Amino acid sequence: MPKAITNKIVECRTPSGLTARMERWYYENIRTALLEILPAPGVNAELYELNKRVYRALDPHTRDTIESLSWHVAWVRLDLETEGLLKRDAAYVERIK
Repeated sequence: MPKAITNKIVECRTPSGLTARMERWYYENIRTALLEILPAPGVNAELYELNKRVYRALDPHTRDTIESLSWHVAWVRLDLETEGLLKRDAAYVERIK
C-alpha cells in the first residue's frame, strides 16, 4: 500500500523511486479495479487496453468524478509494481502475486 500522508491523501511510488500524491479514494478504487482485471498470478492484460478496462470496472460516480484516469491508472499500476504484485513489459501487465 502507498504511504499515508493524511486520512485522504496517499503517496504512490514507482520502482525507480519517484512519488506522486493522490486522493485515497481514487487510489483504492483504481487498485480494486486493477486487481479484479488481473485476479491471479499469471493473468495478464494488454497495457494498451488497461485504461479502458479500468474505466469499465469503476462505478459511475468514480468514472464521472475522476480526472485524468490514465494518469491515475499509471501511478497505481506503478505502485503495485513497487509492491511486487504486478510486472510489465512493453505490451503487457501481468499479476505475479
